[in-house]
Amino acid sequence: MISVVLVLTVTGPTDVSTANIYQKAVTEALNISSSQCSISSTLVLGISVLLSSWVSGLLAKNFKQVFLIVSIIYGLAYMAFLLKKPS
Repeated sequence: MISVVLVLTVTGPTDVSTANIYQKAVTEALNISSSQCSISSTLVLGISVLLSSWVSGLLAKNFKQVFLIVSIIYGLAYMAFLLKKPS
């Protein structure tokens, strides 16, 4: 259970604190506004807050498999930024 708390403690704030680092590059590459990029990051954070207790329960039962699946989904969600082609 302690490992679940540590994983959620590390991954959540890391996303929030690093979003500003790559925001300018993402907005320029995708030709979107800064607010569109911020809204996307806010939605990701909001959903993770809502689902964190459910996911932590899953992680407590089956840590390795759930962590791998959630990490892949998270990575694919960020790679989805590449699907929008600049105008």
